Formats: sequence, C-alpha cells, structure tokens
Amino acid sequence: MNGILHLDGIVVRQGDFQLGPVTLSIRQGEHLVLMGPSGCGKTTLLKAIAGFIPLDAGSIRIGDRVLGDLPPEQRRVGYVPQSASLFPHLRVRDNIRFGLAYAGINRDQQEARFNRITGLLGVEALLDRRPATLSGGEARRVALARSLVTEPDVLLLDEPLGMLDTPARHTLVQTLKSIHAALGTPTIHVTHHLDEAWMMGGLCSLLREGRLVQTGPVETLLLNPANAWAQAFLDGGEPRSTPGATA
Repeated sequence: MNGILHLDGIVVRQGDFQLGPVTLSIRQGEHLVLMGPSGCGKTTLLKAIAGFIPLDAGSIRIGDRVLGDLPPEQRRVGYVPQSASLFPHLRVRDNIRFGLAYAGINRDQQEARFNRITGLLGVEALLDRRPATLSGGEARRVALARSLVTEPDVLLLDEPLGMLDTPARHTLVQTLKSIHAALGTPTIHVTHHLDEAWMMGGLCSLLREGRLVQTGPVETLLLNPANAWAQAFLDGGEPRSTPGATA
C-alpha cells in the first residue's frame, strides 16, 4: 500500500468483541472520517493506533517505521480524545507547551512551533486562562493545539465536534479544514454523524461490528453504498451495534 499510515490486518480483542482484521492506508494530506454506530469499535481503533491498547494481531506502520510495542510517547501520533483532557491546574499556554519539553528541540524552535500553532488555531487570546473557564469549542481548539505543536506524523480525533452547539460545530469544522490545508497531517476523524463527513469532505470509512464495510470519497458512499446496512446507516437509520464494544 502507498501511504504514510498503514494498518495491516490489525486485530484487537476485548471480551466478546473483536475489532478487525482492519487493513487501511492513509496518505499524506488525507483526512479520513471514520463513521459507524456507537459500539462498533471506532475509539478502540484510534487507541490501538495511538498505543493505548495492544494489538492481538497485525501491524501498524507510519512510513517506514513499524510501531510494534512502542509506547504512545514514542509513536509521533497526536491523539485528541472526546473529552479534550486538558490539565486543569495548568494555564492554556502551559497545556499547549507540555509536549514540547519532550520534543528534543531547542528553545527557539519550541517558540516558533508554539507561535505558529496557536496562530493557526486562533487561541492567542486564551493563553492565560484555565481550562475550567473555556467553552467546549475553545477547549477543543486548545487540545488540538497541544497535539499539533509536537508535529505528529498522524493526527487522531475522537468525536471532535461532539457535545458542541451548532455555531461552535461550524466554527470548529472551518478550523479543522484550515489547519489540515496548512499542515497536511494525515488525520482520522471519528464520528457517527454523516453531516460531519459531508462538511469535512475527503474520505470516509464505515465501520460495523469491528469490521470495515466500505471506504471511499463520501459522495461515492452516498451514491453507491456497499450493502443494505451501509445504505440504512447513511440514510440515517439506527443500525444495530455490538454490546460490549468501545465506540
């Protein structure tokens, strides 16, 4: 496969639930929206790529690097969980700078990265605030900045628009599009909402009960769903999910 992120037959088993085998490739500059009902394994897939959950089979590569048993901090993967997970005792600027201390670059390089990313995310006015004072949309932008400032090879977004009101959702979509155009970081964006895939454009994958059903441009999935389940899901039905799985 030609791509920077390669998932080669990965399998994760959790109780009675099995994710995979999943084979997928994402190239530089691609933004893939991963869709599926709650419990189909979307979050499990992200956590496996990030190194928080071990594989039971298969392999993950980023470029020529086989991730194997590498811990999360050595994978060069940016992971933004649904909750944003900011450090409550640190101001925004220190939350964003946190990963730079381990990036192996000098102070001038750290400052250049910090200034670039805070500018792209539009969080300069938030730098002296505490996480508890941020709105949901502001917290998501800060969490994105904290991940992107380390210049990850791959970015993983778990429900980045979840729990936001409509204006905040539209604002964050434009932010995501802008930073993707500027940085080109290969991205997997998890959701169970078709409108997010439509707004983001690009590629879309459907996941059902731990298995990929279809991958392609979102327009192709809408016009030519792979099967009756895919059509029902894309039409806004409520297909069955698997008990015991992680979203």
